[in-house]
Amino acid sequence: MKLSLHPRLLLLVALIVVTSACTGGRTSPTTATSPDASTTTAPTPETTVAQTTTTLPPLAHRIGTRIVDGVGEFYDTVTAERFVPRGVNYVDFQPNPAGGYEDRVFATNTYDAERVREAFRTLATNGYNTARIFVDTCGAQPECIANYSGQGLNDEYLDNIAEVMHIAGEEGIWLLLTANSLPDVGGYWQIFDSYYNQGHEGFDGRENADWLHTGGVEAKAVLWDGLLSGLVDRGAPFEVLLGWQLTNEFWLHKNFEPLSLTSGVVETANGRTYDMADAEQKRRMVVDGVVYFIDRIREVIDAYDPDTLVTMGFFTPQFPHQTYIGGDWYVDTAPLLTEANLDFFDFHAYYDTDLTVPEHAENFGMPGHQEKPVLMGETGSGKATVPSARAALGRGYRFIAESCEAGWDGWLNWGYYVWPDDQPGPAWAFLDSDGLLLEAFSPNAQPDPCVVPPDAPFDLTTGTTPRVSRSELTRPAKYAVDDSLEGWGSGDYPPQWIAIDFDQPSTVVEIGLGVDQWPPGISHHQVWATLSDGREVLVADIERFTGPEMLIGTELNPGLTDVVSVRVETLASTSWVSWREIEVISAASTGSACLVDGGPIRVAPSNEAATVAGTKDVTALVEARYLGDPQWLRLPGDRWILATADLCPDLPVVDGPRLDLVEVTIEVEVPSGSGEVFVPGAFGAGIPVWNPWSVLVLPTDQPVQSVTMLLPRNSVIAYTYTRGEWDTVERDAACQEMSRRTFVASDGLVIHDAVANWADRC
Repeated sequence: MKLSLHPRLLLLVALIVVTSACTGGRTSPTTATSPDASTTTAPTPETTVAQTTTTLPPLAHRIGTRIVDGVGEFYDTVTAERFVPRGVNYVDFQPNPAGGYEDRVFATNTYDAERVREAFRTLATNGYNTARIFVDTCGAQPECIANYSGQGLNDEYLDNIAEVMHIAGEEGIWLLLTANSLPDVGGYWQIFDSYYNQGHEGFDGRENADWLHTGGVEAKAVLWDGLLSGLVDRGAPFEVLLGWQLTNEFWLHKNFEPLSLTSGVVETANGRTYDMADAEQKRRMVVDGVVYFIDRIREVIDAYDPDTLVTMGFFTPQFPHQTYIGGDWYVDTAPLLTEANLDFFDFHAYYDTDLTVPEHAENFGMPGHQEKPVLMGETGSGKATVPSARAALGRGYRFIAESCEAGWDGWLNWGYYVWPDDQPGPAWAFLDSDGLLLEAFSPNAQPDPCVVPPDAPFDLTTGTTPRVSRSELTRPAKYAVDDSLEGWGSGDYPPQWIAIDFDQPSTVVEIGLGVDQWPPGISHHQVWATLSDGREVLVADIERFTGPEMLIGTELNPGLTDVVSVRVETLASTSWVSWREIEVISAASTGSACLVDGGPIRVAPSNEAATVAGTKDVTALVEARYLGDPQWLRLPGDRWILATADLCPDLPVVDGPRLDLVEVTIEVEVPSGSGEVFVPGAFGAGIPVWNPWSVLVLPTDQPVQSVTMLLPRNSVIAYTYTRGEWDTVERDAACQEMSRRTFVASDGLVIHDAVANWADRC
C-alpha cells in the first residue's frame, strides 16, 4: 500500500498586535501612469552593492506600525485607525518547460494584466485589502525574473512587476512583495562562487551557504539592489506596498554542514566564529546569521525605500512542541523577536497540521513578546487532509479566531485560483467551490475575524472514535478522523466499512472522503446515514476512479436532519480499503431533504438500466429528478431510482441522463522488468489529468498488461505510459521523446500498444 505525503500548504496572513512608535507609513494606493521601462545594471561576480543616487519615490508609506498599551499593531497613518491585513497569497500556477507547474504571475509569456486586475477588483469588492505576491518563483527560463543570456534582471519582467503595483493602487489593494530564492541565471550564483571559492569559512557544501556564507548574503544583496533600482527607474508606486518581505520562509538544512557538525570552528558571513561542539553556540550561529542577513538586505532596501516596512517569513519551528512541519529543515524564531531589525514578523500557520494554535505560538516564541505585529502570511488547509471546502471554512473560522488570542491579527489565505488538476498537494483556494472561502472569510461577510460566526460549519467527527469492520494494527480507525498524516487502513480488500456515531442528532450538510488508496483504480462506495428513529438512509452511491490525495463525497442541499451515525461502505476497489480522512459536516440548513422509499437503485435512467449489483430496495436521499418517461430520481453519486409516484415535487430538474460512458481496454507490451506500469493522460470521467501514476495497468507475469476503463463516448483521449514518475516516461526505440498517443473512445474498443524504452533506462 502506498501512502501519499502530507502537503505543506501556505495560507492566510495574520498580524500580531505589536505596539511601537510609528516606524513607517504608506500613502494609499493611487492611480498612476504606466511604468517607464528601462534597462537594469547587470551585476558582475565582483559587484558589491553601492548606495544608490536614484530619486526616491515621492510619496510616504501609509501603513505603519505603532505600540498601543504595550502591544504592537499596524495602523493607517492618515486616519490613525488600526489596520488589519486580510487577503490572499496571489499565486498563479502555470505550466513550465520542465513539465511541472510554477507560480508565474509576472512571467513574460503568461502575464495577464487584466487577469490580475479582475482578481484584485474581486478582492476589494469583498472587502479584502492585501495580496502577497512572490517576485521570483519563476527563476530559470527566458520569461522569468533574471536575464537568461546575460547578467542582471529581465527588463520585461520588471515592467510587469511595476504594472501590477499600479494595478494594485488603482484597485485599492496593498501588496506584500516577497522573495523566495536566487534565480538560477542572471549571474547571481557566479557572485556566490566568487566569494565561496575564496574560502568555505569552516564548513563544506552549498546547502546552507546561501544564508550563512558571505557569498550567499552578497549575491542576495545584489539581487535586491537590482530589483529596487529597476522598479525605481520604472516609476513603480512603492506607496502601494504593505512592505517588502526578505524571503518567503527562512530555513536551513539541519542534516548538512555546518548544522550537522559536532566539532570544529565555523566562521559565517558576519565574521564571527562558533564552536560546533557547543549546542548553544551552534544555535547562536543561526540566529546571528539571520540577523546579519536582515541587516545587510535592509541596508539595500533603505537606500531606495527608506520608510518602508520590512518583514521576513517563517514556518513553525519544531520545538518546544514536536511537529512534522518542516521535515528535515531547521528554523528558530524566538530569539529574533527581540533581535531582528524587522518591522513586523510573518509567521505561517495552517489549520490542518499537528499543532494547536497555542502550540504554534509557543514554537514561534510569541508569548510575552507583543511589541511588534505578527502577520499570518500563509494559512489554510490542504485537500488531502480536509476533504471538503465547507470543512476548511469551519476550521478556518475557529483557527483564526483562536489565533487572535495568541497574538496574530491579520490573515492571508494560501491561494486565490483553484489548483490545476494534476498539481500535487492542492490547498483549498478562494475560488474553490464557487468561491465559498472567498465570500465567507471576506471582511464584508465577517467584519471581525476574531469572532466565529454562529452558523459556522462543524465537523461532527471531531473527537470521535469510529467503528470499523477491521483495522491494521498500525493504522487504527481514529486515524480517519484526526488530521494525521496516516489514514485508517482495513488491511484487506472489500467489502469493508467504517462508521462514526454522534453524541446527539445533528443536521448533516456535507460528507467529505479523503482517499488513501493504492493502487489507483475504479472503486465503489456507499454512504449511509442512521436517523434517530432507526431508519437507514442511502445518502450517496459513488462508483468512480480514485487514487491517493483525491477527494470524493457529497453535498446535501438541503441537509439531512436527525442523523445519529454515518457509515461508509466500500463494495469494490483495486486495493485494500483505506481512508485518509472522513468528515461529516453539520451546519444550518433550510428545507427538508427528500427521502424516497423504493428501489432498486439503477445505473442510468432508462427502462433498460441495469440494477446495481447487490442493492436491495432502500430508503434513499434524492437530489434531483429527470423528467423522462417514466420519471427518474437521482441520488448523489449519479445513481437513480425509478419513480412510481409523483414524489418530492420541489426537486430541481436535471436536463438529461448520466454521462454516456463506454468500456475501453488498453493492452500494452512493456520491456521485461518494468514493474508497475501506469497510463497517465487526459481521460475525463474524474481521472486526474496527466498524473504520472493515475491509472495502473494491472500487473501480470506476462509481457502484455491491460487495464479497462469507462470513458466518455466519442471523446478524444490523449495518453502515454510511465512507471509512476515523469522521469520514467516511455521513449521510442532510439530513446527519443514521443508524441502523446491518442484514440477516440467507443464501446468495446481494445487498444494494442508496445513500449520500447523508458526514459530512465536510456
